[in-house]
Amino acid sequence: MKLTLMTYNLHIGVPYGFFFHHYLPSIKELNDLAKVMKEAQADIIGINEVDRYYGKPGRSRSGYLHMAQELGRLLDMNYAYGSTRDDGPWPGPGVPDYVEWGNASNIQYSREIQTGLYGNGQLTRFTIKRVYNFGLPTLEENEQRCMLMTEQMVGETPVHVYNLHLQDQSPMNNPQDRWYQLNRALEIIETDNVKHKVLMGDFNHDPDRIPKEVPEDSILRIIPLVEKTGFIDSARAIHPEPPKTYQSVDPFQRIDFIFVTPAFKILENHTIFSKASDHRPVITIVEI
Repeated sequence: MKLTLMTYNLHIGVPYGFFFHHYLPSIKELNDLAKVMKEAQADIIGINEVDRYYGKPGRSRSGYLHMAQELGRLLDMNYAYGSTRDDGPWPGPGVPDYVEWGNASNIQYSREIQTGLYGNGQLTRFTIKRVYNFGLPTLEENEQRCMLMTEQMVGETPVHVYNLHLQDQSPMNNPQDRWYQLNRALEIIETDNVKHKVLMGDFNHDPDRIPKEVPEDSILRIIPLVEKTGFIDSARAIHPEPPKTYQSVDPFQRIDFIFVTPAFKILENHTIFSKASDHRPVITIVEI
């Protein structure tokens, strides 16, 4: 059975060339994102920078939309959502304990919540059995980061999908955060004995931009951490020089990844050009 996997940083629906608070996305922008996903015929999609009723009606940076749920409706897919923080003053506090999943007719959630949220999501054509959201270690001056995990059934095969969004690249101490966040994420994943696992998302890290003289065990190198656990970089498995993913126009960094365990056969990998976000979506086609 073939599966089309996608990872896509949505930039909260703000298209390429525009910035948060200077462009108000609406259902039109979600339709543009959904069109990219639909044309790719994606079966399982990990999404980053996803708002859920962020702010107040009429004063929301993202149109006061529940983005994961709305994309699920537009694509007729099940969705899962895990928050990282609320819509109060940046950087927090973090809200790693809220998860929600379902579809247009059946929604479940971990607890009641009154605030708007920001976080990660997943969309899938398959049944979601369970959802977990794991808080990742973060320095006090940085925003909370999390890893969302779903247990899915693809036919008779259990598939566990993890997606995350690691610390950004700006301040000098952020490589340390990224290293600790990914280490914690991998510790969690290594306790999972299911054979078919996917790890994807925005790692905010381009291994090809690290100078060659940097030691292999440096905190500046995080991709080897993933590969040591047995995951395969699906882009590197297909391309000697994998395509860049950021920005969506004239991309110059590869920071969005799809890793899979050896239980999958990797058939194809590519990116898609679209201005619907400032990232290009990454596609990997695998076979179970």
